[in-house]
Amino acid sequence: MTTATKGKYGCGVFVSRKDDMEVVEHGGSIEGFNSYMIYLPARNIAVIALSNVSGDAPDKMAAELLDVTLGKTVTLAKQRVAVPIAKGELSKFVGDYQISAQLSLNITASDQGLVVLATGQPPLQFSYEGQINGHPQFFTRAMDAQIEFIPTTTDHDSTLVLHLSESAMPGKRQ
Repeated sequence: MTTATKGKYGCGVFVSRKDDMEVVEHGGSIEGFNSYMIYLPARNIAVIALSNVSGDAPDKMAAELLDVTLGKTVTLAKQRVAVPIAKGELSKFVGDYQISAQLSLNITASDQGLVVLATGQPPLQFSYEGQINGHPQFFTRAMDAQIEFIPTTTDHDSTLVLHLSESAMPGKRQ
C-alpha cells in the first residue's frame, strides 16, 4: 500500500504502527478548517476530528480520542488564562525577530496584548500568561503556540522562544 520511495506514505495516507497495530492516518486543511483521521483496521476503529481553527488541534484530538478508545489514560492540557499587563510593558516585546532564514515574526502591541505576524501567515492575537520560570510568556487561542521572552539587562527583550506544538524555536530581535 505504501510507496517504497516515500517512506510510510502511499495512496494519500500515512501507514505506521502503534502498539503493534497497523495505523492509517490522513490530515487535511483549507483556509480556516483542519481535519484528521486515524483508522486501526485490525480493531475496526476510526477517529475523525474536524476543526474550524487553523493549527494541529485535530491531529492531537484524534490521537487522544484513539487513546481513550483503546483504554489508555489521557491527561488533558490545562486551560490557559490571560492575565492583565500594562500597555507600557508590552513595548519591550515589540519588534522583528528572526527564527530562521524562512521564518520571522513581526510583533506589535494591541489593547489585548501582542499581535504576531509570522512570515506568510495571518496575524494572531497573543495574550499575556504571566511569568513562567522567570520569563514573560504569551499564548494564542488560535493554535498550540506560545512565545517566551528571555529577559536581558536592557529595557527590550532581544531573544524569544517560539513554542509551537512540540517544537521550541529560538529567535533574535533584528
